[in-house]
Amino acid sequence: MTWRTVPRDEGAEQDNDVAFAGNMDPSTGRYVPAAAGPNPQRARSTNNAGNLNVVARYEAGEDIVEGTGRLLVTVQRWVNPPMN
Repeated sequence: MTWRTVPRDEGAEQDNDVAFAGNMDPSTGRYVPAAAGPNPQRARSTNNAGNLNVVARYEAGEDIVEGTGRLLVTVQRWVNPPMN
């Protein structure tokens, strides 16, 4: 079984979300998000958010099964507003 992330859409590809949003271990599928906060290496110093697809692939001889699911990496919530 192998795992990888790919851009979900053209915007994610242009912003290079795969490189900035975090890392996925190709053998276990464990995802670790990137550091929080603005990133000066990104366009407009945006956060390390990303709109990705996760692709899982299983090969058994000539049989191949592949599935895709969405992974939306968003900014962290820094302030908890008071309850009304």
